Amino acid sequence: LRLMVGGMEAASYASRGQARTLALTLKLAEGTLLERERGESPILLLDDVLSELDASRRRRLLEYVSRSQQAIVSTTDLDRIEGGILANSSKFLVENGSIKPL
Repeated sequence: LRLMVGGMEAASYASRGQARTLALTLKLAEGTLLERERGESPILLLDDVLSELDASRRRRLLEYVSRSQQAIVSTTDLDRIEGGILANSSKFLVENGSIKPL
């Protein structure tokens, strides 16, 4: 499997953001394949993926995730998430080993 960005091999030429986007795209495609094969959506677990994405990629990823049946997205900066995407989400704060609703 060779991943290309702009006609060049991603392993050698992709920026950190491009590499992160490629990895996320492969994971999301894997979820789509599992859903198609099994007839049910997998739970998406995305741990702090927003910090390395630019605003446009963050928005597109969160729009995609918001259409999922179940997704858990962790972030250290809630301000990076546009308000509309959070409207139908449950938000929690993890602090000192405890989880509290926001």
